[in-house]
Amino acid sequence: MAVALAGRIEVEQSPSGPREDDHSHLRGPYVGIASFDGRQWSSLCPELDIASVGSTAEEAIDNLVQAVIEAVRFAEDEGIDPGQPVPPAELRRFLVSSQAPYFVRQFYVS
Repeated sequence: MAVALAGRIEVEQSPSGPREDDHSHLRGPYVGIASFDGRQWSSLCPELDIASVGSTAEEAIDNLVQAVIEAVRFAEDEGIDPGQPVPPAELRRFLVSSQAPYFVRQFYVS
């Protein structure tokens, strides 16, 4: 089964300037993918296996970005990893379940 190409892709600019902390690797870039299951939009950050939902693709990604920010900040404070990558089979299952074109956004945590 072929997977449809994203309906819209947004790429955020990388934050400029050097970081003073040793956690800059946690800042991104990250990818948010929104998929429609027929009832609501679900979003997933495949780098960290963090998910969220929303009534629109944009809202699902916005909610996901907030969840990733919280996870990264907590991980920094606790000295732990914010998450683990989604296994390829699970990512494929998420992608092929979409009943609409994807919405993809690349983002950074500041």
